[in-house]
Amino acid sequence: MKFVELKKSLSNPAQVYVIEGDDGYLVNHSLFLLKQAIVHDFPEMNYISIDLEDQPNVELVDIISTLPFCAEKRLVVLKNAVLDQKLTDLITKYANEYSVVAIVSPEVKTKNTFTHVDCSPLDSVTLQKWIVKYVQDKGCTITAAAVDLIANICDGKLELVNLELAKICDYCGKDKPITDTIVNQLAIRTENYFSYNLTS
Repeated sequence: MKFVELKKSLSNPAQVYVIEGDDGYLVNHSLFLLKQAIVHDFPEMNYISIDLEDQPNVELVDIISTLPFCAEKRLVVLKNAVLDQKLTDLITKYANEYSVVAIVSPEVKTKNTFTHVDCSPLDSVTLQKWIVKYVQDKGCTITAAAVDLIANICDGKLELVNLELAKICDYCGKDKPITDTIVNQLAIRTENYFSYNLTS
């Protein structure tokens, strides 16, 4: 599923999510939405996040099979995993109906039936809508040209768009509309933006 479909689907969460894609903001926001939907009581006991690059020898069977503490569900986040047949079989065998497992930015080496969340950069129309909503939520206004420019400058990545918009909204405040001139003055260009402009 696309990232934009995740929130609606969490009324009936899947047992295992594979969060893929190179937009760090979308990856982190996916984890935020999962935690918000699943972990309600005793988060210190019912939310566990493990970086398998830093802790390669952790006992995953115990972690995945453990039941939640005084709660309906718990969330297990596995970062930097290699999703090979061994890990797929382990999760399939030991995950229980009271736990949700989220595998973040894995190296996928085998087919599986888990729910995949695509955190690739948003398409241009969705990104433009997101920019307009973000600016409106801050009580600011933005021109169509500025929306296009900031999307291009940030190479479509929400992680960068979010940082740039926060800065620009603070600069303009509620009285000064955000224009392409202001975006040109304040936004930090990505390497891809420079490359595109040199070749076009």
